[in-house]
Amino acid sequence: MEGNQITLDSLDKGTDNPAFSFKGENSRHFEECGGPRSESQEDIRKGKGRFSSCCRKALQPASKAKHFCKAHAKVLRRVFLGLLGVAYLCYFIAACYLNFQRALALVVITAVVVFYICWEVFQKHYGAKVLLLLRPIGRCFQKSWQWLKWLLWVALLAGLIVWLVLDTGRNPEQLISLGGFCFLVLFLFACSKHHGAVSWRAVFWGLGLEFLLGLFVLRTTPGSQAFQWLGDQVQYFLSYTKAGSSFVFGNTLIEEVFAFQALPIIVFLSCVMSILYYLGVMQWVILKISWLLQISMGTTATETLSVAGNIFVGQTEAPLLIRPYLTDMTMSEIHAVMTGGFSTIAGSVMGAYISFGIDAASLIAASVMAAPCALAMAKLVYPEVEESKFKGKASVRLSCGEEQNILEAASNGAATSVGLVANIAANLIAFLAVLEFINAALRWFGEMVDIEGLTFQVSPRAGPWFELTDPASPTHPHLCLLPQWAAETLAGLLANASSGCPVWRLRRSALTRSLRGCFSQVICSYVLMPVAFLMGADWADSPLVAELLGIKIFLNEFVAYQQLAVYKKNRLMGLEEWDGNRKQWISERAESITTFALCGFANLGTIGITLGGMSSMVPERKGDFATVVLRSLLTGMCVSMLNACLAGLLYVPTEVGDCGMFFSTTNFSSTSYTMYTCCKQLFASSVLQNGTLSFTGSWAEQAESVLWLKECCVYYNHTSCAGTI
Repeated sequence: MEGNQITLDSLDKGTDNPAFSFKGENSRHFEECGGPRSESQEDIRKGKGRFSSCCRKALQPASKAKHFCKAHAKVLRRVFLGLLGVAYLCYFIAACYLNFQRALALVVITAVVVFYICWEVFQKHYGAKVLLLLRPIGRCFQKSWQWLKWLLWVALLAGLIVWLVLDTGRNPEQLISLGGFCFLVLFLFACSKHHGAVSWRAVFWGLGLEFLLGLFVLRTTPGSQAFQWLGDQVQYFLSYTKAGSSFVFGNTLIEEVFAFQALPIIVFLSCVMSILYYLGVMQWVILKISWLLQISMGTTATETLSVAGNIFVGQTEAPLLIRPYLTDMTMSEIHAVMTGGFSTIAGSVMGAYISFGIDAASLIAASVMAAPCALAMAKLVYPEVEESKFKGKASVRLSCGEEQNILEAASNGAATSVGLVANIAANLIAFLAVLEFINAALRWFGEMVDIEGLTFQVSPRAGPWFELTDPASPTHPHLCLLPQWAAETLAGLLANASSGCPVWRLRRSALTRSLRGCFSQVICSYVLMPVAFLMGADWADSPLVAELLGIKIFLNEFVAYQQLAVYKKNRLMGLEEWDGNRKQWISERAESITTFALCGFANLGTIGITLGGMSSMVPERKGDFATVVLRSLLTGMCVSMLNACLAGLLYVPTEVGDCGMFFSTTNFSSTSYTMYTCCKQLFASSVLQNGTLSFTGSWAEQAESVLWLKECCVYYNHTSCAGTI
């Protein structure tokens, strides 16, 4: 037996396996059955042996090269990466030398990648040594941390108060947004499940991170430019959708039909997100964001990962990141996961909102700011009272996709979006139809009691209740909700009560008209107008902002953003703010506030989506999900409103610029928001006395002021226009 054993040496020398040779009876039996003679078999074996030997000799260089590559894999990898790095460096230098402005995006991307590579290398090789060196300092801080943390809190609070006093001194209306922010936090604390168990560290750190992000984006030049640049790149990236949709549907449909304009963007972004998940890019970004939130707020790894994931994916996709851990999560952690889903929007539908004309930088900032705020408010409303199994857990593994290659990932992403697109289209058809039915029903019920124009949606009407006797003072429109008989009664009472007042001169007929038409405002506006005002919107804009909030809560944010885009388009076109009794657009400040307030999936329709998605992952916890879903919905609504309050607090008005220079260069062939603003300034400086037109301020020095006023009067109405006839 030992003589017949096969060894590696014999294989290398070309020895055949003796088990397959024919000897004795087997050989004779083979010959008797018509097989070839033993001499032929021997010749065949020799031929095969020579052929195998030749093949092995021919493949020896390849085999040696393979062994060499395995033995020196690390060195070869470093050489290859070094050559690749040198090639990219040459390309980078050439791009910057030829046109640095054009290569700015490449510079930013390169800087971010280099920073993280250096950070990873430093952390891997020197992280432990640095921690060892800093350990004595850490011990010193631990000894004095009890009084040092209070000193830090007092310093931060004092600095915040000083900043607010100095900042709001120039724009006192910001204090309204600050008051709304404080009111919403107190309201959520009143709704808390366990008031005594609130983790104030998570609350204050979450609100602090939200404030710092908002301050960086809205107040600092680098932050605003960075997010504006990012928004522009997103818009540029989304424009590639047109190549695919125009090929499938044709240019006519994608230019004229909404469904072929916005919905293909969702398909494109879903495909891209699936590719990024396959490559592991999204997992890496989510892990970095969740690490920052976890170490600062003290939340567990599972809930933090899910909320961080909600910045990029939807409310049903984010829990998939932690699907294996949902079974063991506490009620507070489940509440945090749901709140994160209600407080943010998915990256795919964000592309659709950007295609409407909504500011991309504001949408991106709102999604990022919502993550820490959602965690903070979730821990305020439903504090942790159980012992979490994931407390102190250093890391939670994120599952990767099951695709075999990048093409399968792209295909699966596009196919998955079909259901989302169909769901959005079906919901739009159904909700808009139901809304029209509700409006018709409300109008019918209103007419039964002599109330005209009662609708669910706002139809803004305003007539001045009173005007100042001073002609230089503006009139102030006020709104109400009263039927005709009540309007006439109230108008009479107010007219009698003000008969002896030398300052105010009430107009009974105008008041009656205003009160009769005011029921045509939205029911939601009547309820949510105070909320819109507390967020920082002007009182005149509050009905429209409240209408959009109502549409978002009772229908969905998709419809609300569509309507907001219409208001923004009207403003940018330079339309008159008031068309009779109808307000055609809202101010830039109100637009910014509303953009942040609508950025979230918190509406009644998503309750079923959330429950259905999470129950399918963990059916045995369906009852727990149903228990906390309404509380999560309320928290998610308030998180979006808190973001809006912060946007109102940090909003900086846009400077118009030199209107004289603008008028001297424009041809007045069409209107714009800049033209509207400059014409309003020109109207305000004009004085018409005894048929003579004159100007005050800097406009008095302009020789062409009268000509410019005539051009403005072509598009806008003002009392000064009578002097140009």
